[in-house]
Amino acid sequence: MNKIKYLIIVVAVLASLLSGCDDFGDMNKNPNAPTSIENNPELLLTYLTRNLPETIAMEGWSDGSSLMAQYNAKIVFTGFDLFDWGSNAGYWSNLYTYARNCNNLEAIGHNGHKAISQTLKAVVFHQLVDNWGDVPYSEALQAKTEKNYTPKYDKGEDIYLDLVKKLDEANTLYSNNTAGVVGDVLNDNDLTLWRKFNNSLMLRLYMRMSEVKPDIAKAGIAKILADPGKYPILSSSTENVALTYFEARPNTWPVHTSRVGSFDENRMSETIESVLKAYDDTRMKLWFRPTSASVSAGNPEWAGMKNGLSDGVAYNYKGGSLNLSRWGEIFFEYPNASESILMLHSEVEFIIAEAIQRGWTGGDQKTHYENAIKSSFDYWNSRAAVMGQSLEMPAGYLSKTWAPKTDYNKDLNVNVAYDGSLAQIIIQKWISHIMVAYEGFNDYKRLGIPNIIKPGPDAIYSVMPNRHAYPSEEQALNGANRAEAAGRLQPNGDDIRSKVFWQK
Repeated sequence: MNKIKYLIIVVAVLASLLSGCDDFGDMNKNPNAPTSIENNPELLLTYLTRNLPETIAMEGWSDGSSLMAQYNAKIVFTGFDLFDWGSNAGYWSNLYTYARNCNNLEAIGHNGHKAISQTLKAVVFHQLVDNWGDVPYSEALQAKTEKNYTPKYDKGEDIYLDLVKKLDEANTLYSNNTAGVVGDVLNDNDLTLWRKFNNSLMLRLYMRMSEVKPDIAKAGIAKILADPGKYPILSSSTENVALTYFEARPNTWPVHTSRVGSFDENRMSETIESVLKAYDDTRMKLWFRPTSASVSAGNPEWAGMKNGLSDGVAYNYKGGSLNLSRWGEIFFEYPNASESILMLHSEVEFIIAEAIQRGWTGGDQKTHYENAIKSSFDYWNSRAAVMGQSLEMPAGYLSKTWAPKTDYNKDLNVNVAYDGSLAQIIIQKWISHIMVAYEGFNDYKRLGIPNIIKPGPDAIYSVMPNRHAYPSEEQALNGANRAEAAGRLQPNGDDIRSKVFWQK
């Protein structure tokens, strides 16, 4: 009882003292702190330009599209490489979170912010369509404003058509904007580069529809390429859209020292090994390291492994991990040599070369094809320079003919030397996309090139997967709309083998 009385007295005294204190007013206010998000669009811009590229890049790393495009293979924990996929609900959720914040940026910013929002939403939603198929779009993000908690699933085709429309509108917003932006850590507040990226992204989406909407794809690409004044695009090897990192944490390449275990689970795939060796491609020695056993023997060699092997078989393949090539030092030992890439200039050159090859636009196909390859080497030379190294395109590389040097896929027979074929464009594009792995896999899904990408011997299915299953939360919270969308997916409904709309 005495303790309670004492406590009451202390509280009363404190209350009396506090009530007698002067009002410190502005002394308790931080003049540098934002008072509201509505007045600080740069906060959202920094968040989006920092986190969205990294999320997409990490999705492709290791257990993602890098395995499906067969740049790497798993030596342990091989389930994903065997097509034991989940729904990837975390990525779905992250993408919709970014889409919501794009809307928030659009609502509070000027034309420059609105244009960037439209560009980034196109990045987000084409990822959603490419990975799942039909998804919520026109009614998505309406929970707060419309109390709509069960949005319908729009058809992927309709989403793509609206995305290119919105990108076209964004191009106009960029051209009409007179105010700059701050807080952009992706393109360093350069709205001219944003505009070029925006229009180059349009090229990507139009070309994605090449097999199912060729007339729309042809007209869209021709419109952009015919009017570079109205539709500027990425036009040199110095114009790349990629998040650059620093030497000190927290802004370092996220794989650097923080993913020791998962980094060592991967080895070079025999699929890309067979192509890089056939072309004597020096990029192989930057992207992958020689086997530990060969280094110890004083004779460095590079060796890949087969995709789609069960755990025990994979672990002992070719005598074990010491005889297989890991990812290169650039991806692990150096905190700022790698970047999170959204689009490289080389991709744009490959798209133009393909458009010319299809007869959709005029121009010199050989020049654009070779410029694409040169641009890829230029990009990786710039990254090697961070390590104090260089990576020049070998003399005579553009004259290379197919010369297989492994026992794997000897019969691919596609030259580097220009011959006007679609296959050589896409194979070189596939090589260049090693760190934009979802694009390498998407071209495979679109065209079946390179045809040496095949399920491994222990894979669950005899065909390559095309999409993730819808998250289980959708079945629980938006079941009717999910079921309707699943019913549209062919040929197997909500199954990883069903196709997205742009696959023929």
